[in-house]
Amino acid sequence: AGVGKALVVVATSWPLVFLGRVTDRIGKGMRSAPRDALISDSVDKAHLGRAFGFHRTGDNIGAVIGPGIALIGLAMLDGDVRAVAKWALIPAVISGLLTLLIKENFVKPQKIKSVKTPHPELPRTLKRAIALLVLIQLTNIPDVLLLLRLHDIGFSTQGVVLSYMLFSGVTVLAAFPGGYIADKLSPRIVYSVGLLAFAIAYAILGSTQNHTLALIALALYGLFPALTDGVGKAWIAGLSEDNHRGRAQGVYQASMNFAVLGAGIWGGAMWSKGDIQWPLIVAAIGALIGALILAVGHLRRAQS
Repeated sequence: AGVGKALVVVATSWPLVFLGRVTDRIGKGMRSAPRDALISDSVDKAHLGRAFGFHRTGDNIGAVIGPGIALIGLAMLDGDVRAVAKWALIPAVISGLLTLLIKENFVKPQKIKSVKTPHPELPRTLKRAIALLVLIQLTNIPDVLLLLRLHDIGFSTQGVVLSYMLFSGVTVLAAFPGGYIADKLSPRIVYSVGLLAFAIAYAILGSTQNHTLALIALALYGLFPALTDGVGKAWIAGLSEDNHRGRAQGVYQASMNFAVLGAGIWGGAMWSKGDIQWPLIVAAIGALIGALILAVGHLRRAQS
């Protein structure tokens, strides 16, 4: 991922930018599932929501501090984006080196005479949960379209960056409590509340020109990743067993990212045709349907 970011910084043409972004995403894909499997193995199943919520809190603190530092850097470097991006490589390298300090608990492999299924099939309940979350994710258009929407209704570049910091700040504050509630109640119900926040926020952003309402909607949207990202991973981890936990996270995250790609294609296609508001409205409707499906499913499970 660090190499990918470096390629983007030094790029002078779009093919190199494309290569950098692909390399960055490959790095993210290689680290995410093992990291989440490591988190799952480090805590009791009753505390998975809190563990992943804590991780999301730490991750999004960087999303608050980073843009703030970038704004200061732009002011100090006369708006030189490339120079600021070069400085951003330093924490990327440091974070990679810090992983060397992590100590894993290695389990001595047992001798097995014969194994008919070296990779046991994932449980049906786990497959159903992944399929449901992937279908819902198809409505989640990229966040960059939200930022473009803010610019479209009159926000300056600095205003867009500050708005993104607001969104990330709400996520920081809500991620751990959301995980805690998921542990106490149900990942389904917390995830559905996150989708409801998504639906309301997108509906407002798709229909308003008012800056205050847009900021309120963006703050509300901050609840979406707080109540779905870590909670979704905790949900999948809770349905997984030790012998397929890493694979379950890999399948889940790969499937979710394919869904994100699909959402980006249809959302970007509508946007490029000049339908700036409709991608947000369609996404809001899809998220609302997803929230209702999860809520009804939770009620049925509670009654059975």
